Amino acid sequence: MDAYYNSNLNKWWNGESTLDRENQPTLYGQVSESDVLAAGYFKKEMPEPTVSEPTDQDKARTRMAEITKELNSMDYLTSKELDGEDMTEYGDYKAKRKALRAEYRTLESVANKQS
Repeated sequence: MDAYYNSNLNKWWNGESTLDRENQPTLYGQVSESDVLAAGYFKKEMPEPTVSEPTDQDKARTRMAEITKELNSMDYLTSKELDGEDMTEYGDYKAKRKALRAEYRTLESVANKQS
C-alpha cells in the first residue's frame, strides 16, 4: 500500500485528517498531498506488519487470565458452601479449584521469567 513517510519524524501518513509536521504544529482537517510533501514526507510502499508467534510467556499469561476467570466464576460455590448449602450436586469442585490454583502458580514462573 502506498503511503507517505517522513524519515526525520519516523512517521507514516496514509490519508488521515491529521498530519504531524517537523517544527510546526500538527495540521488538522483536510490534508492534501501537497501539504504532506511540503511537510517532508515522500511516497513510499508501507511495509506489511509482521505478526510474531506468541511466546511461552504470552501463552502462560493468557492461560493465567483464563484460570482467574474460571476461579472467579466458581466463587459463588464457595459462598454457597459457607452459607451451609448442600453442595453434593457440584461434585468435588474444591479439587478442581485446587488444581487450577496449582496450575496458575506453575504458569507464574513461566510468565515472570526474564528473557
